Amino acid sequence: MLWKVNSNDKDKKEEYVDIGDVFKNKDTKKMEEFLNFIGDQEKKKDYLRKELVSNYDYIKWIEEFTFKFGSFENDVYPEYSELVSSQDVENISYLQYFYEAIDKYADKNFISPYNDEFCSYYKIQFNDLGYEIGIWFGQGSGFFCNKVDIKDEKEFINFDNIVNNVNVLNAEGLNKQLDKLSNMLVSLYEKGISKDIMMNCVYNTLESLNYKEELGESRKLKRE
Repeated sequence: MLWKVNSNDKDKKEEYVDIGDVFKNKDTKKMEEFLNFIGDQEKKKDYLRKELVSNYDYIKWIEEFTFKFGSFENDVYPEYSELVSSQDVENISYLQYFYEAIDKYADKNFISPYNDEFCSYYKIQFNDLGYEIGIWFGQGSGFFCNKVDIKDEKEFINFDNIVNNVNVLNAEGLNKQLDKLSNMLVSLYEKGISKDIMMNCVYNTLESLNYKEELGESRKLKRE
């Protein structure tokens, strides 16, 4: 991995060093500079994740941008790129951090993403418009935003809830219940119940839930 070394000397040519060599040769000065650089980059990313979901500026930009150009990815610009401003290009690059912020909110509130063979995404609702914000993977990976119709509001996360950090499912209470379950498993293990027996019990319970969900979906399709 090559790293561009910052320099205050404007006349000095750009210098790139191999990070592996830096640590192998124990170049303490460059090691410290690199670690500080990584720390600054992570702080910037963390700031962006929080900022993008702390107000409505970015989601309003998505609304305007998708109205003009439709769906987009964080590393693919529209075919009419001459119409895209430098601010649009910058905002497109922020899609990754927007997704990661949504993912963090969803995880905290026990909201699972939708998963397809080559992607994972959340459905977001704002101003009566729907979006799929997700990550695709295969030969590489990237982030995408699709504009979609809202057929069932229950499938969507209301963006207002993200901005206001609304605890939609009493996450604190659910965490306490999960802690009790975890402590119960530890207690059973200490009493001599093997991990394999407990894993099989949990697995069978989850499998029965899957069966009930599939049965419910089947009955729903028959009614329709």
